[in-house]
Amino acid sequence: MDTTPRLRTLFLLFLRVGSTAFGMGMLQSLRETLLRHRLVSEQELAEDLALVLLQEIPDCNICLQSMTGR
Repeated sequence: MDTTPRLRTLFLLFLRVGSTAFGMGMLQSLRETLLRHRLVSEQELAEDLALVLLQEIPDCNICLQSMTGR
């Protein structure tokens, strides 16, 4: 059984995060959402967040894409 989330599901999750959070609150909301829906593990999230922070990207939308890798 394929556990890859559908595009519609990802869209709705990120729409909810993007419309209800701002700044650093967005990262916390994204973290909770990704872990709750088991899209990434805690270890993957920590590693990806470290890489995103090294990139110094001001746009959180690009950060979200980098963190999910999907």
